[in-house]
Amino acid sequence: MIKVLTDLKKVRLEKGLTQQEVADKTNISISMLAMMENGYRRGSDETKIKLAKFYKKSVESLFFANNYHFKCEINDKSSLNNSNSDKERTERNE
Repeated sequence: MIKVLTDLKKVRLEKGLTQQEVADKTNISISMLAMMENGYRRGSDETKIKLAKFYKKSVESLFFANNYHFKCEINDKSSLNNSNSDKERTERNE
């Protein structure tokens, strides 16, 4: 699974706001906001712009500034084993 990491939660907490307060003031559902903060959803460009305006930050600083907006998590051991097998096959063929 790929998680999208942002500074959304950090910024919200620094401002002393709850997810419900941000959701109410931005007209973004609390479930969408929670999924974005936890890296399970990216949000549309429109949603990113709403949040950036609300926090008075750039979209870049909230979503892309730290170049860590994608994090790959491997939860399936068979995927890991397949990756290793592919690597071993590549090394043998070289």
